Amino acid sequence: MRLAEPRPDLAARLRTLLDSPPIPKPSWHDAGPDSDYLILDLEQEEIEDIVDALGDLESTLALDGHRDHATTAGTLLDRWNAAESGKPGAA
Repeated sequence: MRLAEPRPDLAARLRTLLDSPPIPKPSWHDAGPDSDYLILDLEQEEIEDIVDALGDLESTLALDGHRDHATTAGTLLDRWNAAESGKPGAA
């Protein structure tokens, strides 16, 4: 994870969150992992660092000729931005 160099503390927190189980679902819920959610409690500066790291990753992969991986990184960045813009109080 390229975020580990400039922000090892944030990279470690994200790794812990991603390795933890998602928010528990009701017992009657039968959807699969596509409906798994995590709670991320991040400061604005941390969010900006993550967005920067995802953008850098997408660019680096594209420049290195790894177009499929760059597309995946770009999709993740788009989803992150969409989630951020959908928050209450977002501009």
